[in-house]
Amino acid sequence: MIRWLHISDLHLNNRNFSSDRLRDELPSFLRQEGLKCDYVFCTGDIRSANVAPNDFTDEMADYLNDICNAVDVSKDRLYIVPGNHDVDIFVGGREEAIQRLLPYGGYYKPKYGHIDTEDLASIMCGREKFVEFLSKLYSDDRLNNYTNADVPHFNIETPDFNILHVDSTLAYSKSGKATDLLVGLESLYSVIRNLNKQKPTILLTHYSITSLLQDEKKFLSDVLQKNGVRLWLAGHEHDHNLQRLKYLDSLQAGELFVENDANATILIGEYDPLTYDCRVYAYTWFPEGWAKYPIINLDGERLDTYRFQMKPVGDGGVSRELAVARQANDRFAHRLPDNLERDLVPKIHLNCNDYTLGELLDASWNTNIPHIVLLADGGMGKTTMLLDFCKSADYPVLYISVEQLASLGMGIVQYCARCLYEGDMALLDKCLTAKHRVPTLTIFVDGLNEVDGTLEQAFVKEIQQLSFLNGIQILISSRSDFTIRYNLPSFQKAVLCELSEKNIKGFFSDDEWRDIEQSQVLMRLLCNPMMVTIYKEICSVVNDYRNVPFLDWIFPITCETDLFHNYYVAQQALLMRREQVDGKKVLLSQVCLDEVLPNIAYAYESSFRINMEDTKFRQILKDVLTDVVIDEDKANSIREFYRDSSALTLDSFLVTDFLANEMRFLYKENGLTAFPHQMYRDYLSAKYIIRRSNNDRDILSLWNSRELPIAIMSYIRQIGGLYWRGIAQKIRHAAVGKSELKVLAQNLLDTFPSTEEENVADYSEMDLRGVTLPNNITMPTPVSLDDSTIDEVSLGISLGTPVCHMNLCLSFGKEYLATWADNKIYIFSLLNPSEPFVFDFEKKVSKMLFGDNHLFVLSGKLFVFSYKNGWDYSGVIGKDEGICRKLKLIVVAEDKLHLYYPNREVVYDLASLECIAINQGKDIYLQPVDGIDITSISRFKKNECDSSFGEIDRVGDDNLHVISYADGRLVLEHEKSVVGILSRGKTKLMDAAISGDGSRAVTMSYEAFDGRRRVQLWNLDEGVKVAELSCPSSVESIHLSERGDWMLGRQLHSTWVYDVKSYTERIFNEHFLQSHRGKILCKEDCVIRKKESGRVCLYNLRTGKESNLDSPIPNPSLICFLRDGSVAAVNGFGRTAKLRSFRDGSILTFNGDGTSINSISSFKEQPFIAVALEDGRLDIYHTGNGAVLRHLDLPASNSMMVVHPQKTIIAESDGRRVLRTHYFFEIEQNGQKRGWWKKHPYNGSHRVIDGDILDIGFNIQNDQLVAVLSNGRLLFCSDDWTDFCYSFNIITAFDVSAYNFSYVKCSEELKDTLRRNGAVVSH
Repeated sequence: MIRWLHISDLHLNNRNFSSDRLRDELPSFLRQEGLKCDYVFCTGDIRSANVAPNDFTDEMADYLNDICNAVDVSKDRLYIVPGNHDVDIFVGGREEAIQRLLPYGGYYKPKYGHIDTEDLASIMCGREKFVEFLSKLYSDDRLNNYTNADVPHFNIETPDFNILHVDSTLAYSKSGKATDLLVGLESLYSVIRNLNKQKPTILLTHYSITSLLQDEKKFLSDVLQKNGVRLWLAGHEHDHNLQRLKYLDSLQAGELFVENDANATILIGEYDPLTYDCRVYAYTWFPEGWAKYPIINLDGERLDTYRFQMKPVGDGGVSRELAVARQANDRFAHRLPDNLERDLVPKIHLNCNDYTLGELLDASWNTNIPHIVLLADGGMGKTTMLLDFCKSADYPVLYISVEQLASLGMGIVQYCARCLYEGDMALLDKCLTAKHRVPTLTIFVDGLNEVDGTLEQAFVKEIQQLSFLNGIQILISSRSDFTIRYNLPSFQKAVLCELSEKNIKGFFSDDEWRDIEQSQVLMRLLCNPMMVTIYKEICSVVNDYRNVPFLDWIFPITCETDLFHNYYVAQQALLMRREQVDGKKVLLSQVCLDEVLPNIAYAYESSFRINMEDTKFRQILKDVLTDVVIDEDKANSIREFYRDSSALTLDSFLVTDFLANEMRFLYKENGLTAFPHQMYRDYLSAKYIIRRSNNDRDILSLWNSRELPIAIMSYIRQIGGLYWRGIAQKIRHAAVGKSELKVLAQNLLDTFPSTEEENVADYSEMDLRGVTLPNNITMPTPVSLDDSTIDEVSLGISLGTPVCHMNLCLSFGKEYLATWADNKIYIFSLLNPSEPFVFDFEKKVSKMLFGDNHLFVLSGKLFVFSYKNGWDYSGVIGKDEGICRKLKLIVVAEDKLHLYYPNREVVYDLASLECIAINQGKDIYLQPVDGIDITSISRFKKNECDSSFGEIDRVGDDNLHVISYADGRLVLEHEKSVVGILSRGKTKLMDAAISGDGSRAVTMSYEAFDGRRRVQLWNLDEGVKVAELSCPSSVESIHLSERGDWMLGRQLHSTWVYDVKSYTERIFNEHFLQSHRGKILCKEDCVIRKKESGRVCLYNLRTGKESNLDSPIPNPSLICFLRDGSVAAVNGFGRTAKLRSFRDGSILTFNGDGTSINSISSFKEQPFIAVALEDGRLDIYHTGNGAVLRHLDLPASNSMMVVHPQKTIIAESDGRRVLRTHYFFEIEQNGQKRGWWKKHPYNGSHRVIDGDILDIGFNIQNDQLVAVLSNGRLLFCSDDWTDFCYSFNIITAFDVSAYNFSYVKCSEELKDTLRRNGAVVSH
């Protein structure tokens, strides 16, 4: 570390008590603090010219010597420039010379910077006494620098720096101002141009740059910037002032004199020649003595430190780091087009603003989120934009190709160190520690989507570590939003904007543009820069070669793959344009495009590679060439065109040279052979799959070996055209009569949806067991399933209780998710699609936590799972259940587990799980080993989740959430969008309702699409679905009117109302009254509204008419109709019910002894009212006298209760698995009526209740009690004895009408389910 002391404005002949004290104490303070330095810089005003006497004295020289001795610096390392007080302004015609050159009426022009020799000599006479004083300190050789009348400025080169001495007093005069000074740019430039560019420069002057004349400042700034001068040391203002002026760090020391409104301050600077980092501290005189000044940089991480960098610019005018970064980036120069069209470089959108790349980097750097993730589709120009910026950047920017690093087996940090610091990773880390006004290094990590999940994870881990360094700015480009899988808090996401019509139009001729305007497809496709380039290349040759018989152009262009096809045809046409190209060469191009390139592309794409090592490429090409089949029709057409019948020899070297050098279909770099762009590879791979699918023997290997990527499926669809008349049928046909083709079936269903009447899907004669039918069929013609075999999974339903995942736990890098479900531990990989690790674990889990390569499960003891080549159970730590009792800290370090108690450390080896050490010590936990802290496993904290959407657990952050639902679904969400499904769960309904007469039911699903939820309407008289509807996704609970003519959905502050008869919907900005908590009360077409006054009225939904109701309680919370037409109501607190006696009209009051009332309901045949209480009691009261007729004590909470519309029967449920009725029996004995209640629990020995009960209701027509279960089942029982009658499953995964199930193969039970869900199924 190199250190300097900077002093200024000493004014040593201006004395007072405090000034003498501070000057006397400064040397001893410097010694006491150990502030040894390598240089001392004095920026003028050693004396005060306006104080008598004003002579330079020996004592002044002695004081400067004392200062140097205090910091251990010899006099030859003391560097001084004059201040305005150090020159004599009235000697030798100096004043007159200044007046002649001053810009206001004078001859001096900053544009030329010239001062006449005579005038300069007169001006320099003013510093004769100053030079005489310096003779007391310097040798004659050193003094000569100050006495050259031709050049008032000079540079002294030291082993570390250029120390540029600039006399800023040249134009100082009595009448001048400190804002219109000049330095004589002509003479100054003669010095600057000869600076040693391999060393940083420190400029010394008395005045700051802000004191110069405006134009003088402008021209000098430009010169300094281009010559790498970044540090300007000055004084004059008697107070310290450290500030950044664009590229320049201007540091002004204070004075060594005490006066009002100023600080006597010195500056200490430190420079690291390895990292070029500089730190400056201020020391100020206070009445008590010298001390460090606490605040000099409000923008920095430390207020007492001013940080900056001082890099040498090198011989080429750029720093060494910039030069080597450019050199490294030159390896990718071939990826840039020869002539980049600026209009095709898109803007970047972030936070409602559009930026150029440079603007975005600048705007982000000085924020707390300086790093950027740049997202865009393929072909949008990410790579071109990044490489183009690298060429023009004036600070180090390193382009990093992820796919190339993957091929080389190199990491990001290793590559940066190798390019910039000869492989020294420690030096890289050191250089990037401090933050400066521009990044020390910017890296562009390009194409993260081009590597597999494991490599992506490794690269992101490196990026996470680098992002903690203050001196680096990182931009990552990707097609897909990978951030959902990782914690990247210092990154903000930006997207590339599509090209505007204005951008595109100027790229084409008028005729070409007219053709484009007439095609909506082209207008859409050409928003992508790559597509613009491709189409322009097509336009350049198509007119001349359109009628060549073997060039199979596709017009009109209808999709992306048509563009790619024509692009490759255009390359053939361009080949034909070349001189001396014969038919053999054109035939070679045809064979390469039809056979060779698609084969290579498939080999790359199926290996998840965009490049291959040359040795692997040669082997791939060798295998391809042995299997090439030449299309003789095309070959003969070419031969006839060129009248050339010579045979084509496919030599490996010849083909490689043709593809890579002659046609540039591939390119070679650093021992790799690659495609120019991933989109070319994917298109050609899709082309290969389609061509090979025409061969029946290849279909299974192509379609059943892996799940096809989305991009490949998209291209196959586009190339396939009316694919259900072609390739899709061939694939389906290959699967006919075969089992174990689940992957093929899933690929077929995902790749080939129905698109139009002429392209309707056909899933007949296939084994579709284990594959859920897609929910994307919108064609009027149903999809055939004739002779296909299906199961419950195909219909999206499963019997039994959903497996609900709890105790969700994410690993630190979000590679893995652990859950506990159905007495099993599950560990899912979030990077690669694979089956989860499952381990039987019947103990109740308290909490789980990942640490290093281990999963720790707390269940009394601490159970350990470890990852080596896969996850496995290791064993248990702790022989008793109290391992976490009194625990202070748990740390995982170097494959050991350290448990810290108040005065004891217990260490376990995680390989053997044996205790290997017990260390005693008071408060030993305060000095733990370095490692991963997993103490939170002993502290239970319930994750917050939204139960209104069926969530039962969730874990994650702003980027990625994993959510477990009550239906067994386990999904990955990013920004409220599902991006992955780990467990599809079982059919689970969000809510359901049964009409008052039991004739209809409505069911509502959890899943929402385009802001709507699936709602299904059921005819309970016949046990069939009658309508497939939808409601807003904001609906929280669903309700049905008395006869099922109205659906009502309760939202947060409103109610959605749907008229089943007219198919219309409305929103009411209110909630209607309920008879049961969670169930709206309806009477025929009416609901009950509550007015602001507290009164209630009956509102007819069909007519809009209102009529007042006489409620016994104002502002009720629950209400029900009695058999005489009056109403009973529950007060707002929910603890007291009142009604008017049907005998005398008096008010009768019922209460639950302080317990909340859940529900009230009356009977049609008896003068009774049933009151269900929250604690599980069910009380029956007489509505004439208010007497309690019966207390029915129930073993569980009666969360729902319903009274039979005609009979004296009560049905109740706890909302879980309990269902029963209470039947009132009445007989007459001795002229008196006697009655009692008989309880009948559900009786279904061969069909248990396997889902939560969402609603119950009595179906009058069939004398049945109906229950809707949360697992998607309708259950029918007898209404009196609650005996099981039948049940069936609801299909919610898709619209049944989209498929033809007439001749499907499945169990009879499944056929019955299909019929009841609206499907036509043959017997």
